[in-house]
Amino acid sequence: MKKAIVIAAISLMALCFSSCGMNRSEEGSGLSGVFDMLFSLLPNVNVTLEEADYQEMIDSFVPDSLNVIELEIGQADSPNAAVWLKSGMGTTYSSNESVVTVTDLGKVTAVGEGTAYVVITGVGTMFEVYRYDVVAEGANTLDYGEMIDSFVPDFFNVIALEVGQADSPSAAVWLKGNGSGTAYSSDESVVTVTNLGKVTAVGEGTAYVVITGVGTMFEVYRYDVTAPSVESSAPSAPQQTPSQQNPAPSASEPSAKPEQTIDYQEMIDSFVPDYFNVTSLRIGDSHRPNAAVWLSGNAGTIYTSNDAIVTVSADGKVTAVGEGTAYVVITGLGSMYEVYRYDVNA
Repeated sequence: MKKAIVIAAISLMALCFSSCGMNRSEEGSGLSGVFDMLFSLLPNVNVTLEEADYQEMIDSFVPDSLNVIELEIGQADSPNAAVWLKSGMGTTYSSNESVVTVTDLGKVTAVGEGTAYVVITGVGTMFEVYRYDVVAEGANTLDYGEMIDSFVPDFFNVIALEVGQADSPSAAVWLKGNGSGTAYSSDESVVTVTNLGKVTAVGEGTAYVVITGVGTMFEVYRYDVTAPSVESSAPSAPQQTPSQQNPAPSASEPSAKPEQTIDYQEMIDSFVPDYFNVTSLRIGDSHRPNAAVWLSGNAGTIYTSNDAIVTVSADGKVTAVGEGTAYVVITGLGSMYEVYRYDVNA
């Protein structure tokens, strides 16, 4: 009976999609708005999966390069199927929580040595199974030199920069939120690289950047850095005295406790456009991106790069107020974040 209801709901979604086309709704526009509307039409079906159901899914597991992940204790991963959970309609399951745990949003954390399976279900009969092989912390020693030796130059992995310029290579997406990747520069006097994969040219020469992902995934990039082609003619800022730079608090004002700062611009620099994170709006339209679910319970933050183009509310509602392009960043627990680009027209 439950399966029949879900199938009927999916059929209703397909019928609505064909009849609604691309008309804007009150809470969204384009495909994102249509998907939000379709998910809202699904019935509230609470299908209870038993241990035996998950075990049957695990028994169907066929290992490949994408669903077998090796982690060290303490590392985390966010498998691809975790995107299904943003609608609130899927489930997660770990076959052995003494090896890996998994949250309702699909974040997998290695807590003990051994092998365990994680199952993520979606709408209807959709499911994915992942095998996690967990080893002791420090057991996997990364040989960046060996990775660099395997480098074969092509159009995408040889980048020319001038001193002062920056880049965010495509593999930087592996570093978002899951904590299981690393970034390495072969020569930090030529290029530096942050934990989020932002590469900055600081000196002339050639250097290699290696970005690793889960398991044995890695990418190597060569950066050829030259001197700036045009010297800045802007006058330098007047020199400040130490007291001007860091004024001492008055006796009547206790010094404030330093707060943890979030580098939203670095997150925006890591942005890679895709089908789901680029949205076109007209002035007056509004949209609520999927990652807004992280804001419930005051666990995350939201930021707009230009509030003259889009404004954001505390619950994740984005409203177009002026023409142009702006970015919205939503953060969640730990280092989780998502970046969305909004192109606004009159």
